[in-house]
Amino acid sequence: MNYEYLDSKIKNKKIMKNLYLIIFSTAFAVLVCEFSLGLMNFSKYKNQKKIYAYEWKEILTTTNIEQYVSPSSFLSLKTDSQTMFPLSQVSNKRILVCNEKDWVIIDTDRYGFNNLDSSWDQEVDFVVIGDSFAFGFCVDSKNNFVSNLSSFSNLNGINLGQGGNGPLLSFATLKEFGIALNPKKVIHLIYENDILEFDIELKNSFLTETYLDNDKSQNLILNKKKVDNLLMNTPKLNIDYIYTKKVERYNNIYKQILKKTWHLGNLREKFSLVKKTDLNKDYNKVFNFLKKINRYLNNKNIDYYVVVITDPTNKTKIKNKELAKFISQISKEKIKYINSDDIFNDFKKKEYWRGHYNELGYKILAKNFQKNIE
Repeated sequence: MNYEYLDSKIKNKKIMKNLYLIIFSTAFAVLVCEFSLGLMNFSKYKNQKKIYAYEWKEILTTTNIEQYVSPSSFLSLKTDSQTMFPLSQVSNKRILVCNEKDWVIIDTDRYGFNNLDSSWDQEVDFVVIGDSFAFGFCVDSKNNFVSNLSSFSNLNGINLGQGGNGPLLSFATLKEFGIALNPKKVIHLIYENDILEFDIELKNSFLTETYLDNDKSQNLILNKKKVDNLLMNTPKLNIDYIYTKKVERYNNIYKQILKKTWHLGNLREKFSLVKKTDLNKDYNKVFNFLKKINRYLNNKNIDYYVVVITDPTNKTKIKNKELAKFISQISKEKIKYINSDDIFNDFKKKEYWRGHYNELGYKILAKNFQKNIE
């Protein structure tokens, strides 16, 4: 009998058995990890659905609180053949804004902005324009950037920020509400997604024809009742309609998670084996428009400041490269600026960030801005 042959055969069987065991164990581990990640994503969006759909609707239908309506919503709604474009919220109302920790409710002023109404009756030292970071998502009014800066500087500031505003909507709001106040400074908070928002805004002929190259005006200060009526009675801004759309969106997300999990998409994304959404466009269009705003304000003897804000949880080499180029362009143009990355380098993300700045984040930003302009 050939014992060497038998011994070799047994060893080969053991090797194959171990190999199959390794393959099976690895595959099982991969599936467990994949389904765990899928379950985590499912739970995350299920919780969001509970908050931003069910709770959102319950609050709005059982109280006298109004919903937050981003002016950017009207880029696609085109109500009344776009004869009027709202740039603020309903005036003198309580507004349900957002929830990154708890629901935040603010009181709007006479024009629908996030200010004490009495601020409009005083001499205005500075005006702040921009998106949700300028507005102050998701903190109480007393903790936003403008309130903090007013407190630190003992100056009166007006907050014209609105969530979803890109550079053109911000400029339009400044023209309608800010310039007549004769502020000494205009502070423009720029967020990284302004690149995409600006592209969308430029496609709206009403905005471009009214504000881009002309000194036209909608006279929104004198037409606030019409704006309020439009915000409260547009069918596609109806609470039930928006609620239905929210539920549909989350149901579609659930289906996408299942499809993604089936194709091992969660693990592949986790280890960057698939291309994630990346903001890889450059800032050139935005920069050229900021130059235009700077010239416009200089001609009126108003100082222009830009505060550049980026998402600290989503840094990529491409974004960092384009941001550095953007900052360099602003500097060469001699536009006064602050880069938020320089301010928060010594802080852990969870200390100041939760999707927007938290109370500490807005305070740090305002304090550092004050130091830089003294």
